[in-house]
Amino acid sequence: MSTKSYNTLRNDFPHFSYRGFEIVSDRDFDTVQYSFGIEGLQDFSSTYRFPRGRSGASLEELTPFVARLGLIEALSYWKLTCSPNFHLHALGIAHEEIPFWQHLFYNGLSEFRYINNITTHQDEFVQFHGLSKTPSDLTTLPQLTGNLIPIGGGKDSIVTLEALSNLKEENTVFLLNPRPACTRSAEIAGYHKAQVLEVSRSLDPQLLKLNSEGFLNGHTPFSALLAFTTLVGAALNGNRYIVLSNEGSASEGNIAGQDVNHQYSKSIDFESRFRAYVRSFLSHDIEYFSFLRPLHEVQIARFFAMHEQYFPIFRSCNVGCYEDRWCERCPKCLFTALILAPFASLDSVFEHNPLENLDLQDLLLDLCLPDRMKPFECVGTREESTACAQQLLNHENPPKLLAELRERLSSHVQLERLLSDWNSEHFLPPSFEHLLQERITDI
Repeated sequence: MSTKSYNTLRNDFPHFSYRGFEIVSDRDFDTVQYSFGIEGLQDFSSTYRFPRGRSGASLEELTPFVARLGLIEALSYWKLTCSPNFHLHALGIAHEEIPFWQHLFYNGLSEFRYINNITTHQDEFVQFHGLSKTPSDLTTLPQLTGNLIPIGGGKDSIVTLEALSNLKEENTVFLLNPRPACTRSAEIAGYHKAQVLEVSRSLDPQLLKLNSEGFLNGHTPFSALLAFTTLVGAALNGNRYIVLSNEGSASEGNIAGQDVNHQYSKSIDFESRFRAYVRSFLSHDIEYFSFLRPLHEVQIARFFAMHEQYFPIFRSCNVGCYEDRWCERCPKCLFTALILAPFASLDSVFEHNPLENLDLQDLLLDLCLPDRMKPFECVGTREESTACAQQLLNHENPPKLLAELRERLSSHVQLERLLSDWNSEHFLPPSFEHLLQERITDI
């Protein structure tokens, strides 16, 4: 938790500025450098580098897209002080756009607000200034084709790659500051260098310095930033569809009765709002949707279990991912073990199976029980965790961790029911919906 007070910081630093951006282009790359500042504290800059895409378009031709990417990028710096006044300098962002951004800042930072004991209302959290009176014209992007598929190195995006393997010639893999598991996933899926769009993002080192000094810190909606980054990438690369791998489970919050969701920017609510925002203010030509939205995490795990070639190389651990390892003690490691174990051996995934670690008893209960706070990680629903635990308890030699907690876990949730579910609340185009239904039916 931060050591400086939210109210004190807002009073001491009432003005944040998004000053603009500079684009530098060469034969191979378009680079954009954003400029931000907290009045009386610090100036910041962030840099993105995009490879020149096959569409022939440059960032100069996509300035409305680039301006909005900068606005979500600014969030990482703004949250240091949560300055009440957010100034936009001649960026062409209109009054009509602000409800989207106020909602995203407030709900995308729901975990951040909870951790920092911030009590406020959406309309009070941030006020935007320097807005255009009328929206910019929509950008027309002719002759878009194919799919841009972001890869994070975990099982979900691998499932999307495998489910869409018959469309390989139409697919481009998107990587943002990729870790080794990301590049290995693309390679094993059979994508060569020309089918990979890799973007680099560099944050200002002053951000981490101020975090260490006690300014406000916490989780930001990374998937919202990814949404705007892929939007620029798709426009540069000439892609019609941005195909995410967010499942239906991402819409469940972490605390019963409160609107606190670590995965808000992976939720159906964000997806719906982002799609509407793009259509209203940027372009009708690119469509953003999550391919796995109709599914539970357990259905994704069952599909993933059929592709054991990925077991040694995928990573879903935020603690060890930058060292290319599993920590085997965090919520994501435990949840990954819990949902894969009903369908496959974990010997080639973990060196030490988290399900055999009795020190993780409280963590398992946090994953399963509705009266406890679900960990602030990208994990599935409590129902899914409980269903997998019950399935494993029926085995002849259940994992030690589950056996110890048998009496505390609900016996009313059946895994088979979840495996046959289909969530109709999604935005899949009909051809993608039909393809996913076929692949799930074939398991």
